[in-house]
Amino acid sequence: LAELEALRNGLDEESNIRKAVLNQIDRRLEKEALSESGKKHLEEERRREKRLLENVRKAHHEASLLVDTLNDSLESGFNRYWGPLLKEGNENSKFGEQVEKYACVYTPLCQGSCRLGM
Repeated sequence: LAELEALRNGLDEESNIRKAVLNQIDRRLEKEALSESGKKHLEEERRREKRLLENVRKAHHEASLLVDTLNDSLESGFNRYWGPLLKEGNENSKFGEQVEKYACVYTPLCQGSCRLGM
């Protein structure tokens, strides 16, 4: 799930880059006085960038669907009323933190995972 979310974030960044490139090409087409061959070359580059953007958006959509599916699968494994008691997303819940602190205080050899500095 974490790998898919990282992939989805990377695809989102790639999408933003492709949009910026397309905007730059559009501005050049509108504002610059280009020769016919230069204009053709920019329009071809614009089509190529547009295809790349569409592919990135499609991959982003597929990654989002997989993330949603995995999240649903993960959530279905918990109690339907209480949910995950010890976690909130990737972090410990308030209750989870209390359990961890209690365990660290009352466990003679805390394995270094204790956040209390004991």
